[in-house]
Amino acid sequence: MTTIDRSCQTCKMNLGGVCADHSGINGYGWKIDDQKANRTCWDASIEYLYKLAHSLPEDHRLFFEYRVVPKEDLYFRVEHGVWPKKINR
Repeated sequence: MTTIDRSCQTCKMNLGGVCADHSGINGYGWKIDDQKANRTCWDASIEYLYKLAHSLPEDHRLFFEYRVVPKEDLYFRVEHGVWPKKINR
């Protein structure tokens, strides 16, 4: 099991240290003062999703490569270690 890094550092709304999330607590355009802070408005960047998926064992990674599943499902499975016993391709 792994912990998902839900910090500004891995968020898709972090555009060069400025938050681009309209629904965030501090609003759109605020300068991110703490890159390591966890935020409720967090959403994974493409780079972080790629890194997360490729850090999984091959059979777990293949589970997502062969299916269209919500990324929230990936987060849950990574954090709780819940995977199917056999991957049907």
